[in-house]
Amino acid sequence: MSQETQVISGRAARALHVNQRDPLAERMLAPGADHALEEVLVAGYPQQQFVGAARNLAGVYRQAMAYGDRLMVVQDDVRLTYDEAFAQAAALADILRSRFGVTRGTKVAVVMGNRAEWIVASGVGEWAQGGGSKGRNHGK
Repeated sequence: MSQETQVISGRAARALHVNQRDPLAERMLAPGADHALEEVLVAGYPQQQFVGAARNLAGVYRQAMAYGDRLMVVQDDVRLTYDEAFAQAAALADILRSRFGVTRGTKVAVVMGNRAEWIVASGVGEWAQGGGSKGRNHGK
C-alpha cells in the first residue's frame, strides 16, 4: 500500500458515499425541515428517504387522497382532480372484477399512449385492487 492509500472503514467510509449538497439543500433536508431525510433499511441495505414518505405505490395513493379537489392530471382539455381520478380507478376496478373476474394476482395489461386515462388505469392495481400493476407507457 502506498503512503497515499488509506484504509477507511465505518463512519468515514459511509461519509464518502453521502451526496455532497449545497447549503440550501442541506437546510431543506436537515432533521426537522420540510424535506428531512431519514435512513431506513431496504432489503438489508441502508437507504435515505424522506421522513414520512410512502413505502410503496399504494401508500403514495393513500397520501394523494388528501388532495381531493386539487388538480391531479391536466392533458389538453382534460382536467381530473384527485377525487375524480380515484373514483374512475375504483369504477374501473369494479368493472374488471364484476365483468372479467379479475382478482388479486390476476395479470392485466394496460397498453395505451401517454394520456390522462393512463393515470387512472395504471393506478387500479395498487389503489383499488390491492395488487401490483406493471405498466409500459408507449408515448402518444
